[in-house]
Amino acid sequence: MPTQVIDRLIELTRDTNSEVKAAAAYALGETGYRLSDKIVGRLIDMTKDTSPIVKIAAAKALGRLLRTEAME
Repeated sequence: MPTQVIDRLIELTRDTNSEVKAAAAYALGETGYRLSDKIVGRLIDMTKDTSPIVKIAAAKALGRLLRTEAME
């Protein structure tokens, strides 16, 4: 996946709309991208969001990324 797409998804995780942030987190988890400090750090930050939907989406995305990494 091009880095511009990853960068845009990370930007969207800072949107004011919780559904947009959750969708961006989901997409980051689906990228299959090797673990990167930028992605993991942002997802960890999102687990502290005030919105439960964002917290859950970020936690699930982290799980998918870690599972992908473990399978390689």
